[in-house]
Amino acid sequence: MARALEWDAFVPVRPLEVTVSSGWVTLHGEVEWEYQRRAVDRAVGRLTGVRGLTNGITVRPAVRPHAEDLAERIVDALARNAAVDDERVTVRLHGDAVLLEGVVHSVPERAEVERTVWSAPGIHEVHNHLVVGR
Repeated sequence: MARALEWDAFVPVRPLEVTVSSGWVTLHGEVEWEYQRRAVDRAVGRLTGVRGLTNGITVRPAVRPHAEDLAERIVDALARNAAVDDERVTVRLHGDAVLLEGVVHSVPERAEVERTVWSAPGIHEVHNHLVVGR
């Protein structure tokens, strides 16, 4: 399991705590980006013999940009994304957490909005309250 994490380019170098019991894997530790947390999940989840996975890894960004700058960056990123109708999405910042509200056209669009927000530097958590509707 350790080799699978070491070989994945998206998994951070810093050590993570991995516990295995009867095929169930529990992960703990910290990463700087959400994509790293998901990469660990993918790397471990595809291993033979893994029956289940609890991902307790937290995102702890090293960068703490100014809140106004961060909100502007997120809104700009959503506006540039052709897959997202940014006029129907509200972005609210509470420290390093983002609250998403509004209406999107589909489940994939909802996921794309969340992925776009996670790509902003300094985000610790995203609360996705977007609903799918017309």
